[in-house]
Amino acid sequence: MSKKKKIAIIVISIILVLIIAAATVMIYLFFGKGKTEKTEIDRSNLKGVETDESIVAWMTYDENSTQQELITLAVKAYENACKLDQNCDYRRYDVDCSVTTMGTVRQYITQIKNGEEFYRGEVQIPDDEQEPIFKIILKALKDQTFFNGQYANMTEDKMVQIKTLEGISRSESGEISADLDKGTVEYKDKPYFNPAQEQKYTQTDFIIRVDTIKNVSITHDDEKGFYTLVFDIDVENKEAIAKPYENLSANVENAKYTAVHETIELWDSGYFRYFRSEDQWTGHVVVDVAAEIDYQTVFIYEEDKCNIDECFGIEKLREEIAKQ
Repeated sequence: MSKKKKIAIIVISIILVLIIAAATVMIYLFFGKGKTEKTEIDRSNLKGVETDESIVAWMTYDENSTQQELITLAVKAYENACKLDQNCDYRRYDVDCSVTTMGTVRQYITQIKNGEEFYRGEVQIPDDEQEPIFKIILKALKDQTFFNGQYANMTEDKMVQIKTLEGISRSESGEISADLDKGTVEYKDKPYFNPAQEQKYTQTDFIIRVDTIKNVSITHDDEKGFYTLVFDIDVENKEAIAKPYENLSANVENAKYTAVHETIELWDSGYFRYFRSEDQWTGHVVVDVAAEIDYQTVFIYEEDKCNIDECFGIEKLREEIAKQ
């Protein structure tokens, strides 16, 4: 090879490196444009649980209540809702979650407990409502699009999980498609979903106690019959964020939670109606990033909407759990 050709190749290589570096810097500097506008999940048609029980008798507060009194009340109401959730015969919740770093991915989750059975289906895809450059980047990252199905019952010792990266799609009406035959099958510990289980159920991995939350407000919707609790998790309290931090730091270097803001709606019966967690963290993933997670959950207690037989992938999951 001639000296001129060598020089030309070196120059071209340098130019390519500079272009890639410049593109990376531009994406990083403007990654905020990959964010999508926050919207609240629709809960206009939610129905509460028909019960003679009520938390109204002890959810007493007024304008003279101290923050400590409100915090104690909020914690009691949350713990009561977790207990009711574990002990109820059937319940479904649907999650709409957006995760924004360099662009936004959306997670749609349906979890159902019905008697002695448990199902959880999660699909993650790039958000359509963001600039094309970010959709291209996220689609190029194969592991950012997946379906993860889980199934357990009280007969088998373990829960089965099938995760696939192939054939993933979700329609506007919520219909899911995925190639489960190309998925990876694993067996995991069962989650807490049945009253017969000894473990204590909690709705979130963040620890909600009187010493881990702050800035509480409590309001009541007299027309629809539910309470709203709004508070911040103390992210400086290591115990409060221990489990989420463990999961985060497994994939992100120098991970740090900077804010966790919770909004919980509880029916007068004490059951969960809505749970929203707005989390912020920083860390290093190829480059330094600041991430936002908006995790919204609505709770459904109508028996006809808690039919696990109708869930995507359930036949395959039941087939696999029988093999353990």
